[in-house]
Order: sequence, then structure tokens, then C-alpha cells
Amino acid sequence: MKHNLSKWTTLLVFVGLMITSCVSLTAQTPTQSEPTAQWMTISSHQATPQKISIPTSRDEVQITAGDYNESHPSIAANPSGELFAAYEGSQEGTDYYPIFVDSGDWTAGLYFQEALGGTYPQVDYKTGGFYGTFQPNQDPSTSGQIWVVDATDPTNPSGAYWDFASFNFNSFMDFKIGTYTHAGPSDDGSWNWGGLAFTGYNGYSGASIVGCPFIFYQTDSTGNGVIGWLTGSSNLCEHAANDIDLVKNMSYSVYDRNGGSYYQLLVRKDDFGKWTQSGSYYSHPMVTTKQVTDTGNIKFPDVVANNNTVLIVAQNDKGGNQDVYCYRSTNGFSSNTVIQVTNSGADCLYPKIALVGNTAICTYIKAGQVYYKVSDDAGATWGAETLANSDDQVVTEYGATDIAAAGTSVYDIWQDSRGANRDIYYNPFYTLVAPIIEIGNFNGGIGKVTAEVKNTGTGPATNVAWTLHVTGGILGKIDKSASDTIATLNAGATSIVTVKGIFGLGSISAKATAATASKTQTGKVLIFFVNI
Repeated sequence: MKHNLSKWTTLLVFVGLMITSCVSLTAQTPTQSEPTAQWMTISSHQATPQKISIPTSRDEVQITAGDYNESHPSIAANPSGELFAAYEGSQEGTDYYPIFVDSGDWTAGLYFQEALGGTYPQVDYKTGGFYGTFQPNQDPSTSGQIWVVDATDPTNPSGAYWDFASFNFNSFMDFKIGTYTHAGPSDDGSWNWGGLAFTGYNGYSGASIVGCPFIFYQTDSTGNGVIGWLTGSSNLCEHAANDIDLVKNMSYSVYDRNGGSYYQLLVRKDDFGKWTQSGSYYSHPMVTTKQVTDTGNIKFPDVVANNNTVLIVAQNDKGGNQDVYCYRSTNGFSSNTVIQVTNSGADCLYPKIALVGNTAICTYIKAGQVYYKVSDDAGATWGAETLANSDDQVVTEYGATDIAAAGTSVYDIWQDSRGANRDIYYNPFYTLVAPIIEIGNFNGGIGKVTAEVKNTGTGPATNVAWTLHVTGGILGKIDKSASDTIATLNAGATSIVTVKGIFGLGSISAKATAATASKTQTGKVLIFFVNI
């Protein structure tokens, strides 16, 4: 994506408008019409980062220590333990920006001059690098912007935005990014950073939808993109969440919505493993939508998805206090069960969730501190409540905390009031004692492709199911796959998996999956010589 962002000042962006009726949604059996689409061209804008010097504490978990407040942090981690964070900050206490920092040097931040007044930044990691987004300034002149920050080089991010104000889209709020790598219709997928879920006002073509649920994603290497939304019984959405199942290629966008009697959840599922051509642009087909209702108000959702297991956590007041509930599915959200996570007699607020293998970790704020619970069975049951850090004094509000998991470590980040000003802290609060399956390097050969299946965790893995699928070539004639099970893969061990019989000409794409890990690599084949 980095090389594409640098060119976006001269590109046109195609915008697909997916309009789907959701009038008759029920908890288990949604009714919908087929999506229809329109498109338009707009100019995109490149943004150049500016450097900012950040005072930090010698305390290794304190990211900021300046004279002004910092707020609404987000954190991402890669398998090597590098951290990337973002928050709202200022140098002089007047002009605030989303600021992006890397754990290599917390004192060297970056921001975008055009993003003045932007709030609630979000960051995430996909194979190859960090990415981010944020809510634009809610001034009418800027509130129709969509921002994407490419931090594959976290010390020098680049950014771009699309401005939809002229089409009567505005008041865009609560952007959440789900990162992803998948080959597209005209490129190897290196540009495909994932998708965004957010809410806002839709006044396009005479509509007047307040709290419209939106999605946005890139569609090709030149920077074209698609914006989509739902109509019907989907208005009055307030907050959003997003994650992409890297094994099943499914995107899950979740919105809390004022349904009248109670707040409910609206779940949108899109197939990010497929591209559908609509005139001169491509889009991902929407699979389904679903409403999740309960006897209380379900608000402030977060979501993780892996290999058809989908966990949505949200707070619900049906018991009198605000408690955290998990809306759990093991079939791609065709159905779900409700599991109460907290029942402590005090409000448990603004939950966040991470999922590594079958281990789920949920954090929440209670009485001004971050607590967490762990599930060893992918959200079916939850363990004891534990304090993440006894020293924290969280400024309790929406966006006050975030969570990230990578390797064997789980991190939380929060806005803290223990000093004279609001500062940002992070904490590696939990260590996973479990296998972690990852896909390593791909290699070619004579008529074959191999991939590494690695256990980077702290315990042995058993019965690791894997698949290696190679497609492409001239006229798509190459389509070979192999699958099997690795009986035992010890911590630190690597197993090589192979698909054979690859002959032909042209470009190919190889996708390896093992347990819940997935990775795609491109290459070329010349008769029977495979280079990948």
C-alpha cells in the first residue's frame, strides 16, 4: 500500500454504493434483497506526515508524559513484539491531532496536518505491517472524509483520504479497521489493507439516514475503493466494530443501533475472499445481515473472528448493572449463543476482546481500572476476574482502552489520570501458555510450492489441519491443492507442507492455512519452474 499512497494525488477513486434492504431482519433468519450498486469518480488526496516530539516517562509502560491531555488510545502488535499505537495529542494544548507512535521510540510521533481535530484513532496489524484510521473532524467541511494510514514503515507512515461531502455524506464517526491480505482482481493483494466499518449521515440522492452503517475498502492497486451502506431497518447506528476472519475470508462489521425499545446489534457479513465486477469497478459480495436482540440495551461492541468462530462482546444493562456479554458463534454467525462474561455487582464498561487460537481475552473498565477475563475454549466459558494493572487510574469513557495480542503476549493501552494531565500507558498484562500457529515462508521448486507451518507459541500443538492451494496461470488453468494434518508440532518447531503438480505459464497465487493461521503469496511459473 505504501507505493500506492504516494501516487494517490493523481488517481481517481471509484465508489460503489451497495444498498440492501434490511426491513425484516430477525435474530436468526434475515430477510434481504440483493445488493444493487452505483458508482462515481472522485479525486483522492495524499497526506504527508509531520514529526512531533513527545515527552515520555522513564517508566517503560508510560507512552506520554507531556503538559497536555492525551486521549482515546489504540494499540497493535506484531509477532516479533513491536508495538504501534495511536492517540489524540497536542504540542501546545490548542490543536489536537491523531498521533501515531512506534515502540522503537515512543518520543518520535507523527501526525497529519490535514487531520486537525481528528479523534478516536484505531490501529491494527496485518502480515507485512501496521495500518490505521481515525474519525475526521466533525466540522461540516471535513466530516465526510475517510482516512487510511499506511504504517508498514511505522517510523514514516503515509496517509490518504477520500472526501464525500459533495455527495451529502457526512458526520462519519467511530471508524474501526480490520486488516487483511488477499489477492484482488488486478494485483497480488499487497495493496489490500482490509476494510473499515463506521457510522454517519447518508443524504445521497435524496436519502436522509441518520446513523447509517457504512463499510469502505480498497479494490485495486491504483487506489480505487468502494463505500457501501445498508438501508431499511438499519438507521440510528452509533458505534462500530470490525474484524476479518483470515481463514474464511469473511469480514464482520458490527454496529450498536437504537432499535426503539432497546439498543440492539446489527451484524453485516461480507465475503472478502471474492470479487464481483459491477460495471467498471469491483466489490466484495455481501453474504448476510443479522440483528442480535436481548432484553437489555446492547452497546459498545467489539468483535473478533477466526475460522468461523465469531465473538462479539458488548455491555448490556438487563441485569441492572452494566455487564459484559459475549455473543458467540462457531458457524460464521449463522446462529449465536449469549454468554454472560461478568457479574460482579458493579458496572463493567467498554469491553475489548482478542482471540489467539482457542484463547480469548476480554478486558473492560470497572471502578476506574482495567480488569480482564480469559476463556480457554473460544468464549464458551470464562475464568476469574483479574486486575490487569493495580496502578492504573483510567479516565472512564468510550475509547479509553484497547487490546492487542501477538506472539505470546497480550497488551492493553489506556488513558490515565494519575498525573497532572491525562497520559497514555500500556501494559503487557497476560502471557499466553498455548501453541500459536503461524505461516512462515513460501518457496517454489520444480513443479511444486512449499510453505512453512510454524508453532511460535509456548506449548505443543496437536492435529494441526493445513491446506495449501495454488491458483492462476494463463486463463486460470493452474488450480492445485493439498491438505493433511500435522499430528504434533512442538513449540518452536516448523513443518514444511507441499503441493505438487504445478505446470503452466503466468502468475500464480498460493494460499496456506493451518489451524487459524492464513497467508497468501504470489509468484510465477514457467512451464514447471515455480518462483515464489
